[in-house]
Amino acid sequence: MLTLFPLSLLTLLLIPSVLSAPVPVHQTGDQHVVLLDPNNPATPDITTLLASLGLSKDHEDVTHIYDNAAYRGFAARMTSHCLDILANTNGVRHVEPSVRVMAASTHLHEVSGSTWGLQRLSSPHFSIDKAFETEMKFTYTYANNLLGRGADVYILDGGLFTQHEAFGGRAKMGWSFDGVGGDTGGHGTHVAGIAAGKRVGVAQAANIIGVKVLGEDGGNLADIVKGTDLSRHQPNRVR
Repeated sequence: MLTLFPLSLLTLLLIPSVLSAPVPVHQTGDQHVVLLDPNNPATPDITTLLASLGLSKDHEDVTHIYDNAAYRGFAARMTSHCLDILANTNGVRHVEPSVRVMAASTHLHEVSGSTWGLQRLSSPHFSIDKAFETEMKFTYTYANNLLGRGADVYILDGGLFTQHEAFGGRAKMGWSFDGVGGDTGGHGTHVAGIAAGKRVGVAQAANIIGVKVLGEDGGNLADIVKGTDLSRHQPNRVR
């Protein structure tokens, strides 16, 4: 006797894997940065995409979650298995290894007064007189006397010595890739002084927020991308 099954039931009998697809087993690998396409209507949410890789937001191999108005995605340690899945996932815009980023050597020189740079940036036709280029005979011309008051200047670098007298209490740490503030190399503090130091800075009344994305031996792309997620930086969140 021939038994007839409804088409829907026959489909389930023939394709049992549809109901029991195994959860992928994640294997750790090299760190990669993954960015989603905000203009693609089929772009999955971050939780769903991580699950397809055998990951979750709390997994030890997920190093960062990027979720702000400018871009969404994550950084995670993954093998080629995960990369193949991402390459065939609609709505994934960009996948890139988190390469090492090195800080360039910086040589600081002390001068008795302000450098000629402030006058140079406010006077496009200024020429240097070699007889007084290291003396305080330069004029900084600017449009109003607030000099950045009320503005926030973010210094993405190797940290910040917030207690430096040049900052006058305007400097705070916003985020650090290792959870530790300070500036062991000096480069971030030097850059902050150029941007907003009280004597030689361009915006001498602006707030300064340090975003530490580099250590003494450099850093990586994933931490730098996280450092640009400014909406999540809260001053005094690191020690």
